[in-house]
Amino acid sequence: VIATANYTVNVNPLPSKPVITGHDQVVSNINFSDYTAASSFANQYLWDISDGGQITGQGTIGTVNWEHGFIGHTMISVTGYNSCGLGETSNDFLVYVDFIDPSSDDYSGDGSKDTKPVANNGEFNINTYPNPNKGNFNLELPEAVEYFNLEIRNNQGLLLDRMDVEGNSTIVELGHRVPGVYHIKIISDGNIHTKTFIIY
Repeated sequence: VIATANYTVNVNPLPSKPVITGHDQVVSNINFSDYTAASSFANQYLWDISDGGQITGQGTIGTVNWEHGFIGHTMISVTGYNSCGLGETSNDFLVYVDFIDPSSDDYSGDGSKDTKPVANNGEFNINTYPNPNKGNFNLELPEAVEYFNLEIRNNQGLLLDRMDVEGNSTIVELGHRVPGVYHIKIISDGNIHTKTFIIY
């Protein structure tokens, strides 16, 4: 006597390549941004961000907790998975984190247009001269400043120079750079202040 049995095996396809949607431009004073992944056959997701903060979530929503003071570009990606394994990783989703735009009514970067933020610099004056310049310039802060940290990035968010300065002024020498808009970040007494300048 030969006994036989019938078994049914269900094989799920691997998840399809996810597509990310969300804001590709956010202002630098917000703390969190949500991004959504869409993929067939995915039960959960692995989110990743290249720079500027941390991204959490295992479902279709990934939430970025932005690093305070981050300005520049970052890339978000996501991979779907199910019981059969990992699917293909999404294309990189490019996000640009910029300064607060005082002329915009979308202050939060999420379309709500409801709350105007406090300006980054307040009464803190960052004097750069000459501006525009050719990469070398003087930087002067209020007289009360005794010590500050300085970072300079290009418009793609690449760090070009970082220094610790005693006193309220310094000379910046970047040398020959591609003409364009550049960004200064000052950290003084635990506060972050920002300014743009132009190299021609």
